Amino acid sequence: MLEIFNPQVGFDLPQEDKERNAFLTLFSGFTSVADWIGSMTEFFPYEKSVDVALEKYAARASANAENALNDLGWFNWQADGKTLTFKEMFPFIAAPNSVQQTIIDEAAKTQLPALLILESPTGSGKTEAALYAADVWLQAQRGSGMYIAMPTQATSNQMYDRVEDFLRKRYKDEILNLHLVHGGALLKDAAQSENIYDEDKPDSQGAIRAEGWFLPRKRTLLAPFGVGTVDQALMSVLQTRHFFVRMFGLQNKVVIFDEVHAYDTYMSELFKRLLAWLKQIGVSVIVLSATLPEKTRRELTAAYLGLDEVDVPPAKYPRLTLASGDGVIQSIPLETPSSRIVQLQACDVQPQTIIAHLRTALQNGGCAAVICNRVKRAQDLYKEIQAAGLVPDEDLILFHARFPFARREEIEANVLGRFGKDKNGGKNPSRPQKSIVIATQVIEQSLDLDFDYMISDLAPVDLLIQRAGRLHRHSQNDSDRPQNLKTPALLIAFPQVNDIPKFGDDEYVYERSVMLKTWLTLKGKTEISLPQETTALIEAVYGEEVEIRDEALRKEMEAAIEKAKENERTEIFNAISCLIYAPSNEDLITQRNNQLEEDDPTVHHAFRAMTRSADPGVSLICLHRVNGVVCLDPEGATPLDLSAKPDKELTKKLLRQNVNVQNRMVVNFFMGKSETTWKDVAALKYAIPVIFENGRFMLDGKKHALNLDRYTGLTLQKEEQ
Repeated sequence: MLEIFNPQVGFDLPQEDKERNAFLTLFSGFTSVADWIGSMTEFFPYEKSVDVALEKYAARASANAENALNDLGWFNWQADGKTLTFKEMFPFIAAPNSVQQTIIDEAAKTQLPALLILESPTGSGKTEAALYAADVWLQAQRGSGMYIAMPTQATSNQMYDRVEDFLRKRYKDEILNLHLVHGGALLKDAAQSENIYDEDKPDSQGAIRAEGWFLPRKRTLLAPFGVGTVDQALMSVLQTRHFFVRMFGLQNKVVIFDEVHAYDTYMSELFKRLLAWLKQIGVSVIVLSATLPEKTRRELTAAYLGLDEVDVPPAKYPRLTLASGDGVIQSIPLETPSSRIVQLQACDVQPQTIIAHLRTALQNGGCAAVICNRVKRAQDLYKEIQAAGLVPDEDLILFHARFPFARREEIEANVLGRFGKDKNGGKNPSRPQKSIVIATQVIEQSLDLDFDYMISDLAPVDLLIQRAGRLHRHSQNDSDRPQNLKTPALLIAFPQVNDIPKFGDDEYVYERSVMLKTWLTLKGKTEISLPQETTALIEAVYGEEVEIRDEALRKEMEAAIEKAKENERTEIFNAISCLIYAPSNEDLITQRNNQLEEDDPTVHHAFRAMTRSADPGVSLICLHRVNGVVCLDPEGATPLDLSAKPDKELTKKLLRQNVNVQNRMVVNFFMGKSETTWKDVAALKYAIPVIFENGRFMLDGKKHALNLDRYTGLTLQKEEQ
């Protein structure tokens, strides 16, 4: 073997812990991937003769290896070091705005790898700026690709289309391997069909493909280009069996993390460990956020540089933070867009109070959004508003995550079509004269929507700022807004009390201390100026100090803060216990790997690779019994045989009827009850069929029922005895 391969002699492992750990981790990933490819008998068939000269066999194996890599798509795209101007990348933009111009200037002179944190208001062109910087850095390092990490599957789907369009224009003459990377990616047909070519585009020699070998989720990050959830990147620092393969896939890429403010404490702890590893393996990182507390900005910068803490120069919002490869940290203030006044008003949470405000606000027409913190609250409010008859049923829309995927996709398209931007840049001809959308956090981020009036449940102040970003978002609609809605108005609903508020079930969604601080910060305010007051509002809620004169309220706040700190300590402990060590830890190679389960939701949470601190859920496939026959749809048009193994097309159709439920009673009832042959279909292995009759499925001895309605989604109802 030594004679045939003539390996380099005198090679020594790096002596410094973090460099040695990075090398061995990446080498583990490289070895595993090589083994997987080398095990493919279609490229490396069994040798029939045992009498083969080793030199000839090695030459043949080398040719087979090159053929395998070529056929699997490893050789399609390579960075060539050439860059384009911003105008060439985005010809539809007349000229870069001030935020984008600053990114253009700084990206060209930053030593790599680097961390870039961009904080600016919604609608300031952050996505285009990030894609430009990522491409410039990718070419400067002759990198292996880029990954865009979004907080949810829905936001990933939205971003995929934008990135695909960007790559088609940026690399129009090249073949690109682009993947949608999350658990529901199979439903995105256009993205995940194998070997998609642009043969109908005569002006282009290039193509966008989703190469089949890269489709399994453990391999997808190996593809040069990907858009997906942040969870897929976080898996590379969890104690899973093949964490090093995901790490190898991220190596030498540029990674964009969008909507970072959406991460909870547990997720943030994983993210900080990921940042440390990304820096060590040569990955440049771009972090995007409309709102970010100062403390978080410092922590993310320190994490990337592998330090416990750092001094980050102050800068007013909006701002750019740069930590370059040589450890230099810069804070660059960006041009502040003209602020706008958002009128504030408090109201009670009761449906009839909200209905009264809607009736007054929409007396001359207008498009209103009502944003709730919980699905059940949104469903109940929808029924009350529907009964009040404020708008025709077709102009009253309920939008939340507890619809089957196909129906949710339909609702999202309807909402975007009515309240989104016109594709030609003018006024949206589909915008209704008068309408109401009742929604949960699904419209809080990434969806480019415009409303004339908004009512929101009280939420953490940064999320309220996000929600307010959907008010008067598109200036082309301003001339058509009713006279009484010419100024953006946000009504905040919470229990009306004189002393200390209680937030009910919303405290299961958001920390009570943050809700109390937000209530105190906004109490008595009749307007806010955004983005001028963004930093002050966020620091008032997330800063270290809070001054309260009222003794009873102070004690209540102290108790809430102490409970929040206790929860934070628990979340951090839980996160650290499932992480691989930091790159600088000398014990990394000998660390016990608990081989946490990536896919099986039926195992105890202590043995699962959890990227989020959330209650366990169950995946329900909503089917219907029509005239005694099980069908895919309530109309009975597509009968099913649950005893037969579904093919690929039927699998997709079944997945489109999926709803994820986290209610403890529902999870306990269904866990482990699947009796179908779906266990042999990877995408459906842990999905459970639920057969509704007339929209109802009875639970636990007829004490509770699941109801499925086209307009309200899935609800859990206690039956009257």
